[in-house]
Amino acid sequence: MSAHVPLSPMVYLTIRRGKRAGQTFSAPGPAVTIGRVSDNSIVIDDPQVSRHHASITFEGGQWVLRDLGSTNGTTLNGQPVTTPVVVREGDMIGLGEVVVSVQLVGAAGGEETAIGVRPPAARPVPAMAQPVARGEGRSWVWPVIIFVLLVAALAVTAVLAFLLLRGPVTPPQVVITSPLNGTIVSPGKEIEVQVVAQDARGVTRIDLWVDNTLYASQSSPDSRGQASFAVVHRWMPSASGSHALLAKAYNVNGQETLSPIVLVTVMQPTGEVSQLPSPQVTEQPASPMPADTPVPPPPTNTPPPPATPTPLPPPTPTVCVDDAAFVADVTVPDGTVVTPGQRIDKVWRLRNVGSCTWGPGYTAVFVSGSQMSAPPAVNIPNTPPGAVVDIGVTLYAPAAPGSYASYWQLRNAAGVLFGRRFLVQVVVPAPATPTPIPSPTPETYISFVADRTGVSPGECVTLRWDVENVAAVYLNDSGVVGHGSQSVCPTTTTTYVLRVQLRDGGTTERSITITVNLPEIPKPTQIGPPDGSVFEHYPRAADFYWSEVSYPGGVTYTIEIQYGTPEGTDWEPYQKVEGLTEPHYRMENFIGALNMGRWRVWAVSNVTGQRSEKTGWWKFQFTM
Repeated sequence: MSAHVPLSPMVYLTIRRGKRAGQTFSAPGPAVTIGRVSDNSIVIDDPQVSRHHASITFEGGQWVLRDLGSTNGTTLNGQPVTTPVVVREGDMIGLGEVVVSVQLVGAAGGEETAIGVRPPAARPVPAMAQPVARGEGRSWVWPVIIFVLLVAALAVTAVLAFLLLRGPVTPPQVVITSPLNGTIVSPGKEIEVQVVAQDARGVTRIDLWVDNTLYASQSSPDSRGQASFAVVHRWMPSASGSHALLAKAYNVNGQETLSPIVLVTVMQPTGEVSQLPSPQVTEQPASPMPADTPVPPPPTNTPPPPATPTPLPPPTPTVCVDDAAFVADVTVPDGTVVTPGQRIDKVWRLRNVGSCTWGPGYTAVFVSGSQMSAPPAVNIPNTPPGAVVDIGVTLYAPAAPGSYASYWQLRNAAGVLFGRRFLVQVVVPAPATPTPIPSPTPETYISFVADRTGVSPGECVTLRWDVENVAAVYLNDSGVVGHGSQSVCPTTTTTYVLRVQLRDGGTTERSITITVNLPEIPKPTQIGPPDGSVFEHYPRAADFYWSEVSYPGGVTYTIEIQYGTPEGTDWEPYQKVEGLTEPHYRMENFIGALNMGRWRVWAVSNVTGQRSEKTGWWKFQFTM
């Protein structure tokens, strides 16, 4: 004997008339769409069926059929469907010229159980009669029959024992408290979907499903779950038409349950928000079907006589809409530090941004977090739309150290939560522990000196350092001992850096700059050709010579040659050659006959780049 447990909603359609007669389709509830394109729950590839033809939704314990503006129309038992109508087991739905029979799982009055669904009537297959000789085969028939009966009895006993020992299955309770079933909203309006789940063993997660698609999921901040867990999801409808909202809650044992369906219609309104009357729903969560229970195909029994469609009531607009906005924390800002057990008088300032007046029956209620010994609800003073009100609640800080947050929300006289949540958050610090007196740290000592800071080229300097109570010492990035000296002989002005790594991980530096005092670089002396030389040969080439310069680190030479008019005016650059290592330069192919030329030279230090004084200009001329 099987216990009757409601199954998850499921729709089976069998084509009775059409080019695919006999084919059966199935889709899980609570909202099933039927059409010719692939984004429908049930796809019927027939030209009589529109792209999005009709929908069947599970609402308040019954299945409701709607036409979705199809081209060829929808009928129920031969009657045109122009408004939402209730559909029952065995009804015939017409999709244009295509007719399908309906089997529904999860509808009121069905015969579905946790063990299985009423199987469809099977057509008996006639067996071929086989002649049997008189008296043959009868000796083994009765033993086989007895063996089969014993096996069947043992199987029944095992099933009964399993059902008795596993105990009752009590999944969590879950309900969508806002919006109400049948709400109508304008396109582009964001909707707050408020869900509350309860289970003494702890609710661990709540999922929100929109049109059979997982839209959002929120887990409890406590891994052990919460006896009462409330969440708020913001949903923006993506398209006009009817949308089915469904919440699924899970407890710590992995059990899950579904909320009653909430239908929201998106359409151009005559007012801001209206609601359709909600069917009377007993908020009992549907138990999930065991994973190992097979679902047989839909029945093929003869459908009952056509029934007259039952239309749903027309929409009834509501008078006002509840909504609230947080303004300020009047007392106890978030993060306030309190002592264990301290009284906390929290006051929030809220504004009525809805169109309803908050009056008798309106309360602020605790919804999640740490209640901190506060009452579960406090009354709200009479507040008209647009007005601001201060709402206060008294809490007491927990004894254990930590950060605690208590979340609250407004609730109207109908018991529906509305507006955004507001909170009080406090910190209970850990007890102060005595601060140990640190042992005195030896004082760091650093000394870095040189016996002199100015030298001539070729002279040396001695650097000395004394460093104590540090981690490491480096002279120009080379590790050295704490007490030492080093002789250095810089050829140019140089800075020496003593870098000290302290014991606390920090670093400090000392530096000394040794200045090398260099003498002036001697000026070269021009040797030849003599000033005013005239050359009567071709090609126009000449060798220039000057005296060698001696200087620490060595020098290079730079020669500059210019050309001008025969009269020795209008001088222009011809050559400038740098980096000559010898006191000699050969010029090739001077510009033009009869042109006047001149040259000069100077020396440059290889070490410092310092240059000597330039020589005077010596002139020359080619006659051909």
